[in-house]
Amino acid sequence: MHRSKNMYRYKILLILFLLPFLSRAQGGLTDGTLRVDVNGVGHWVRVAGARHGTVPLVVIHGGPGGNHYVFERMAGAELEKFATVIYYEQRGSGRSDRPGDGRYTVPLMVSDLEALRKHFGVKQIIPLGYSFGASLALEYTLRHPERVKGLVLESFATLQDSSVLLGQMANFYSQANAATRPKMDSILRSGGSLADMNMAFWSIARREDVIRFLFREPEQGRKVFGMWQESKIGNTGEVMKALMQERRPVNLYDDAHRVTAPVLILTGVYDRNGALPASIRIKEELPQAEIRFFDRSAHFPDVEETTGFVAAIRSWLSALK
Repeated sequence: MHRSKNMYRYKILLILFLLPFLSRAQGGLTDGTLRVDVNGVGHWVRVAGARHGTVPLVVIHGGPGGNHYVFERMAGAELEKFATVIYYEQRGSGRSDRPGDGRYTVPLMVSDLEALRKHFGVKQIIPLGYSFGASLALEYTLRHPERVKGLVLESFATLQDSSVLLGQMANFYSQANAATRPKMDSILRSGGSLADMNMAFWSIARREDVIRFLFREPEQGRKVFGMWQESKIGNTGEVMKALMQERRPVNLYDDAHRVTAPVLILTGVYDRNGALPASIRIKEELPQAEIRFFDRSAHFPDVEETTGFVAAIRSWLSALK
């Protein structure tokens, strides 16, 4: 009897000792929100679903200069039910700090992501990038192929593709209301650079213009705008301006053939932001890519078809070797 009681106490002590570790995944991941200093810049990071112990999905937002407030409350909340998920917001974006030197370059942001992977001590990740974040995820994969188990690209678009910038402007013009179009005409007559005109289009667009541009269903867009306002997290445009001015001899379409990891591409058929043709084009260059079209979505299938979006990722992950 005495021995039995001692064994019982031993088991209780063992459980109490192991309790803090029960929600940890590979590399000692633990659920929670924290700030991680990466290359001298404090980054907002949140880990969820660590109990699953899977190779982490690292979610990379768009913008540039955006945040994860909406994603983590919609598609992200569902992904966390079966996968380990790491959210982080890029330098100068969302809840992360602005770099003291004001430096923003894609290679530096790739370096930030690699430093974050090292911080958590995970051998491999599965980048899940949406919009601009998809091109950043692809750039990371090209730079660190051995660290990527697989790659998910939602609404892929690259700032270096002039056809994407032209497509955005053309579609913005077609969606603009009578008050906005004369201002767009003035911008087009100014004869500035394509990047400058593109940014000028965005700067004058009204809320309803943006909603019609980014969403198939206006009510979905108004819901997202409401969440953005609720978050009280803004986008200063500083990151976008810096990256649009960056001159880099990189063509992701030319380099994509070097990606050996499996890739899942997700795109809405009503996307007016340039991602539909860009997604089809990048799929042709990637050796192990499959593409899923969402026929009730524009730029954000994760918002407009959340259930199908999450199901597509779950199915793809289950087949990932």
